[in-house]
This record gives sequence, structure tokens and C-alpha cells, in this order.
Amino acid sequence: MRTLGARGFLILLVVLSPLSAFADGIDLPILAGVGIGVFVPLLTFNVVIEGLILYRYTHSRFRDIWRPMLTANIWSLLWGFPVSIFNAFLAGVLLPDEMVTRMGWYPFALCIGILNYYCVTVAVEFWVLRKRANHTKSLGKGLLVAHLASYAVLGPLFFLYASPKHTVRTFVKNSRWAMTPASPIVFVAPNGHLQTMLTDGTDLRPLLTNEVRDFVLTEDLGTIFFRGASNQYFLYHNGTTRPITSEPLRCYGQGMDFSPGGKFVALLDEDAGLWIWNDKSGLAHRQENYAPRQFSRSDLVWSTNENTFYIQDGNTILEGNFDEKTSEWAMRSSGGNVQDLANHFGRLSLYRDRDQRDWDVEDTGSLKSDQEHSLFVEHGLGQLVSAHCKGDTIRVSDNPGILHLGHRNFSQAAFLSNGREFVFSDARYLYLADVPQHAVGTVAPGKRFVLFTSDFSKASHFVR
Repeated sequence: MRTLGARGFLILLVVLSPLSAFADGIDLPILAGVGIGVFVPLLTFNVVIEGLILYRYTHSRFRDIWRPMLTANIWSLLWGFPVSIFNAFLAGVLLPDEMVTRMGWYPFALCIGILNYYCVTVAVEFWVLRKRANHTKSLGKGLLVAHLASYAVLGPLFFLYASPKHTVRTFVKNSRWAMTPASPIVFVAPNGHLQTMLTDGTDLRPLLTNEVRDFVLTEDLGTIFFRGASNQYFLYHNGTTRPITSEPLRCYGQGMDFSPGGKFVALLDEDAGLWIWNDKSGLAHRQENYAPRQFSRSDLVWSTNENTFYIQDGNTILEGNFDEKTSEWAMRSSGGNVQDLANHFGRLSLYRDRDQRDWDVEDTGSLKSDQEHSLFVEHGLGQLVSAHCKGDTIRVSDNPGILHLGHRNFSQAAFLSNGREFVFSDARYLYLADVPQHAVGTVAPGKRFVLFTSDFSKASHFVR
């Protein structure tokens, strides 16, 4: 029964994969990537080249060796699975995580992967055929030369198909080539501290030594309202950091803001509603007279008036006013479209991560689209960033391998005000891309960035 089962399995493989009796380990990923239309001619090539070379070294007739060759080649084909996994493991361990440097190493890594396929193919087929060979030394030489000939064609083909698919012409290890004047970026560094620098990689400065997860700030960096590591909130103003809440709250950049003079802070918590803090008491209190009806569509922005803020709750705009006499806040419906909004910036998105430890936001789908510009981030298996600018298009993706599955998730992307450059992040590094030049460079290690553009303006999002 075991013999019949094994023979049936071998016959099934031959039927499903034509000419698989002469397949190599590298043929398996090629089959997955290019399909049967290219795969069959390649296997025919293997038959002719390897058959002629093995005959010259072993002097064996085809009818005498086809059965053991069938077994040997099917085994080498199946070994393509673990070799592919091993190559992916090596790439994950040995290649640098930073994308620009990693792209430079991919040609060498692919060559090592091809060498691994070659060595395993020769070793497996020699192990299967060694007992039937009259001279194992001749068999070994024949397999080495035969597969060297076939890999002279299969190797470059694999290299071509397995290389990352993108339209970047130049990868640069820095961003000193950025357009002038360079634009400021505020971001969370790997140590969790808030930092700022210019897009050309200069003027790096620390802003906060606290661990920061989310933040809203002014363009002059004088006031920063941020969420810390414990999901509690703090206000940095005039060089001093003060705690806002004594307990963790679930809030995002769209639902948190401060008054222009730093006298008040308001935030919308998903579970507890509206909280307001004032600098006199130093405490945040929950407002019992209001709870958001549609938290996922609720925005909170401060007015240019120190005592007024606005909440967009679905299709309703509410106005909060502080009464100096009673020291109480009153909520009422706003009379119409509001224009007197403070110029504050933050990470604003409706796509929110529900991780209980860290409530992050990410930009998903179409981020910007008009007649001259478009910016798109794709998540899932085909992870990429695609941007269009006045007739030029660039696509950035780290997707080596025959199936071209994305290696890194791009969490953010946004155009700069010059309209031709954009900043994007893979949650570990910040990168700068120039669309017309098809160039990408590394700005700095970091994540969760904010640019002082309309994409991050709380006022622009509120009146959209």
C-alpha cells in the first residue's frame, strides 16, 4: 500500500506539473510567479541540457535512469519550499531594516538565494541517485555541471522576476538633496521622544523628553498637547509640562485641542465624553452636559477666542463657551459655518487602530486627489505608496520575491507644500520622495510625523 501510494503521488505530480521529472528547486518559485506558459518551456530546456550533460558523464541510457531521475527531480522540486522559507529567513535576519540600504543589498541577497537553490538541488538529486550510480564521482560532477548550465538561464530569470517592483530610479541614504527651502517635520523618535528637523536632514532638535504617542501643536512649537506612554495627557506650554488627566483616556488628534493662550484644554474620550482642563485648578473635569453621539465622526477644534471651542458631531456643529462669572462651560448649537479657528496641527485620520495599548491612527486609501496631484497608500499583501504629480508617477514598494508581497507597511504619507515632494513612513523610518525625479531618500529614524500643511491642519479638517 505504501508503494502504491508513493507511486500514485509521483504520477499525480507529473500529471499536474508537465515535465516535472526534470525540475529544479528554483523552478517552484518561478512557476508561482510567471505561470505555466513560461514554466513548461523552461522545463523542456532543463530536459535537453541536463539530459545531454548527465549522459556524457554517466553513460547511462535514458530508459534506465528515467524512474530514479523522476524521483530525484520531484524531491528537488519539493525542496524549493523549505529553501524559499530559508531564504526569506536569512533576508529577515541579515538585511538591514532601513529601506534605502536594504534596496542596495537586494541584488546580493538574490544571488545568495539562487546559490542556495542550486546547492540544495544538486545535493538532493545526488542523495536520491547515489545508490543507482556506478560511479558517484561521475554522478556528482555531472549534476554540478548540468545544473550549472540550467541555472545560467534560470538564475537570471529568477533574479529578474524576484527583484522588487517599483518605479524609483534613485535611492539615496540621506535627504540632503531636498528642495529649498526645506520643510519642518515633527515626529516621534525611536526612543519615544518628540523631535523636529528639516526635510533635508538638518536642524535636528528635541522637543520633549517625555514618551509621546500622539500630539497636537502650534507651528511655532511653543505649545504641545500630547498623549504619553500611559495614555495620560500632558500640556507643554511656555517651557513647562503639566499633567492634564490622572487616568488613561481614549482620544485621538481630531478630538483634542487647546486654547491659543494655553489656558484651557479639551478632549473627546470615546468612553467618557468631553473633558475640559483649566490652568487655574490644574484638573480636568468631565462635562456631564455633553457626550458625542458619533465619536468616529467627532472633531474638536479651538477658536481664536481663548474661551471658545467647537465640536463637529456628525453633521452638527456645537459651540462651547466659558463663562468668566460662573466659571462654567455652556454648550449650544453653532449658528453656521465657523471660520475663527486656531492654527493647530496634529495627526488626523478616521482610520483608527483599536489596539488597547496604543490608540494610533493610520492613513489608508486615497489621501489626496485632485487634477494635478494624487497620493495613495495600499495596505495588506500589496503594500505600497503611489504618488502622481503633474504627469509624473512614482510607486514605492519593498516587495522582493516572485509573489511580490509587501515587506513593510507604510503607515503615513503626505505631500509637502511644494507639491512635488512627499514624506512617508513605515513606522520605523521617515523617507522623502521626489515625484518628478523618481528619487527616495532616508530622512531619519522615527514615526508618527506631522507636517505644517493642510493635511495636518485641524482647522482645514474641521471645515472640510
